[in-house]
Amino acid sequence: MSLIVTDQPIPLITDTNDVVHIGHTRVTLDTVIVAFREGATPETIAQQYPVLALADVYAVIGYYLNIVRNSRIPSTSRTNGSPHPSGK
Repeated sequence: MSLIVTDQPIPLITDTNDVVHIGHTRVTLDTVIVAFREGATPETIAQQYPVLALADVYAVIGYYLNIVRNSRIPSTSRTNGSPHPSGK
């Protein structure tokens, strides 16, 4: 059995108010990232928000960490707490 590697889309959806949600839920990207930055594990976040799949929580946190790494902006320097590089 060999491993087949495929691209997995990041489960993020932006609503009409430019708020980013995890998949088709009401849980926002900011909610997950703030919890993670405050020390919550992906497992804890998935338990706190049962509508979220654990794999989606990991995917979103990974996406966030790549934004921080690629923008060369320390994750603690966001002035408005937003994980989005533009501050939205």
